[in-house]
Amino acid sequence: MKTAQDWFVAGLAALDRSRGADRDWEYYGDLEEAVDAFDHALAVDPTHLASLRERGFILAKLDQHEAALDSFVAAASLKPADADLQLSVAKSLQALKQFDRALGAFGEVLLARPGDDQALVGRAECLTALDRDALALAAWDEAIAVLDARQVEHHGKLIRDLTDDWRAKEARKARAIV
Repeated sequence: MKTAQDWFVAGLAALDRSRGADRDWEYYGDLEEAVDAFDHALAVDPTHLASLRERGFILAKLDQHEAALDSFVAAASLKPADADLQLSVAKSLQALKQFDRALGAFGEVLLARPGDDQALVGRAECLTALDRDALALAAWDEAIAVLDARQVEHHGKLIRDLTDDWRAKEARKARAIV
């Protein structure tokens, strides 16, 4: 009889077979085989942390964000102080467009790891999606301070559009007051 660890290793092997030859973490094969192996591991031991985490990553890659969230929440309940797991929960919530909940989860990551670039960007993106323009601009300013030039360029159009929209709204408000 296979143990949870045996199934976990089988899942990693299936995951490895699905990777491209250049090993750049892009997946080309059938990831369902790896999910099945991690499911077997969890049937043997529902608290197998590594299987929960890896299963969540694969499900997120497959755009099965609800199932990924379930895996990450279960893993985070086993290891609540793990900021990486909390970040995965936050990203899953964001992918599900549960921006208020994601905002709280990104905040938890930032309490554990102030300056975490992924959490800062996630928080800024959630505030943008929630149309909290002034807070979003402040969050983007904070994120930009820790991002490298390539990341800033990647997010630049969104930031420029948000800034222009916010300034236009503020100008309209000012004209209405006068």
